[in-house]
Amino acid sequence: MSKTAKVFWISFGVYSILLLFGAITIERNAYNLNFLFKAKEYISLLKYFTFIGLAFFVVAFVSSWRCRISHNKTIKRLEDQKTELKANLFDLKKKGDVSPPDQGIDSPEPME
Repeated sequence: MSKTAKVFWISFGVYSILLLFGAITIERNAYNLNFLFKAKEYISLLKYFTFIGLAFFVVAFVSSWRCRISHNKTIKRLEDQKTELKANLFDLKKKGDVSPPDQGIDSPEPME
């Protein structure tokens, strides 16, 4: 995992923990009218905090999508190489340049 990906996931974790603490704080003070009136001043910040969460989601989605495309390209490249190697091996066998696997290999002598 790259350094930027680690920083992203750590910051996303911190964001989630802050959101959890905020929800717990509001739930505990749900019947405290004075707290709720003070919290009303911060409702406008909730919009910005939501946009930050949306940005985290978009970055995670795009990152996952790019990783998947890269992974599929690598699989395609490896499958092409495998097919090419099989074709080369078939051509060599057809020419007679390749001996069967059991011939030409000396087995090691047993040690006493």
